[in-house]
Amino acid sequence: MELNIQKNVVFPTEIYRVTLDDQSKPLMDLANKIKSQDSGVSLSNKGGWQSNKFKAGEYEQTQFLENFLQSFITDVLQQEQLNITGLWFNITPKNGYNARHCHTDYINSKAKSILSGIFYINVNRTSGNLVLHDPIFPDNEISHAPLPNELIIIPSYLQHSVEPNKSDDNRVSLAFNFEVK
Repeated sequence: MELNIQKNVVFPTEIYRVTLDDQSKPLMDLANKIKSQDSGVSLSNKGGWQSNKFKAGEYEQTQFLENFLQSFITDVLQQEQLNITGLWFNITPKNGYNARHCHTDYINSKAKSILSGIFYINVNRTSGNLVLHDPIFPDNEISHAPLPNELIIIPSYLQHSVEPNKSDDNRVSLAFNFEVK
């Protein structure tokens, strides 16, 4: 008997990474300004500060990233139905970390966020790795040491965490979500 065995790959997880031009100074200034005016929220951040979400177009300093993301959506993903919704800053001091979480807010049983991302503004080799958790085998994970000016885009359902910051410098990032229009 001859067997016709087919291999199918289902539900792969796509992760995008790109390094952008250095915008750390204006973004650090903006993050610190917002922090001085905003007590922030406590979600996955432990020992750190997370700003309240703000809208795309609200700050001139984030426009370069928003423009890149719009191009990414239309040119790379070839999608016209996604919008950048909320953006927020994370400032994590020494020993702070982000607990395991994902970005799927649900409305009427449908995921509100489709893609999420992180732009690293201030990191170094001891700032704490981004850990991506396998959606199928929960004990599997991939650890990634982020670089300054690195942008990482992941599916919003993908659980992730960030290891404790062992650096004396704050780990600073700008996160965001994409939602269906």
